[in-house]
Amino acid sequence: MKRVTIVNALDFFGYHLCEEAMNRGIEVTAVDNKDLNEEQEIMRDLFARNSLFTLRSEPDEQDENQVIVNAYEREARCDGIRVTSADKDGDIRLPALYGPFQPETMVYSSLIRTALEGKDAEFSRLTLAAEKEAVDLLYAGDAASDVFEKMENAEDGPILLSSPGSETWKTGLTTVLDTFEHLKGAGKLLNVTAAERTVGEGVTVVTVEGITPAEGVKLQIEWMERLFNEKEGL
Repeated sequence: MKRVTIVNALDFFGYHLCEEAMNRGIEVTAVDNKDLNEEQEIMRDLFARNSLFTLRSEPDEQDENQVIVNAYEREARCDGIRVTSADKDGDIRLPALYGPFQPETMVYSSLIRTALEGKDAEFSRLTLAAEKEAVDLLYAGDAASDVFEKMENAEDGPILLSSPGSETWKTGLTTVLDTFEHLKGAGKLLNVTAAERTVGEGVTVVTVEGITPAEGVKLQIEWMERLFNEKEGL
């Protein structure tokens, strides 16, 4: 694969798809809205100096690139390899993801942001999110790498990517709590009962090997600290 078009390129998982593609030497045509939010502008600026990256606001109908439709966070109505969350119909389905640019509605990101701002976390509101995320968890960069592996090997879907262990989410949460002492009260989130995982008929579960949860969470913390300090002028 020499070229790829990524729809919804400038969001959490889109960022990791773009990064993985360019690390493989693949030219990326990124498609996203004209009006970008602050976080999307950061992503755009990070990629702007890479000669493999081009940003458009609309897909090119004459484009012969392979197309990845990143519908993990946002829907997109166009043809291509559909990448979705585990509970939606997609060619490649993903569990909860973590890593740089994880949405602040998710547990790790919410807790890290709270710690950096020196605030008290509202742990009770995170319980429902924890139940969903504890089902299974992958580092977004590893998931992006596996998406390209499946595309290059022309593997048929639908496929559900999965972590190699059952304690991934708890291990990552423990790393967050150990890093920020005043978040210890969030330790009760370790006791949540994960929602039941359902695998649709005909869906193949594929185990993804990659970095450890502790390593991945440390990368996410370092990234969030960097952005926070830049914003605060520290």
